Amino acid sequence: MTRTQIHSVSGIGPLVLSGVALALLTIVLGTGWERNLNDEGTAAHLFQICVALQIPLIAVFALTSTSGEKAATARMLALQCAALVFCLAMVFVSGL
Repeated sequence: MTRTQIHSVSGIGPLVLSGVALALLTIVLGTGWERNLNDEGTAAHLFQICVALQIPLIAVFALTSTSGEKAATARMLALQCAALVFCLAMVFVSGL
């Protein structure tokens, strides 16, 4: 894989993982899946994995950027961080 391909994949990856985490959260809230568990269930662990995998992908994206694309990289980093914060805020607001 070339540096450009790695940069591209690591740019889209966190957004996809945020989408998966939000879809999982929507399913859990909509269906009541794992509502009466004493401890965290499968859905919580899948959500945590999606969120945790975003951190190294964001770091790889930032490290593989070139100096000529600073503005585009900054916009994508802001979008990635906003998606991550939105996922975490939805968990906080929903009280899960």
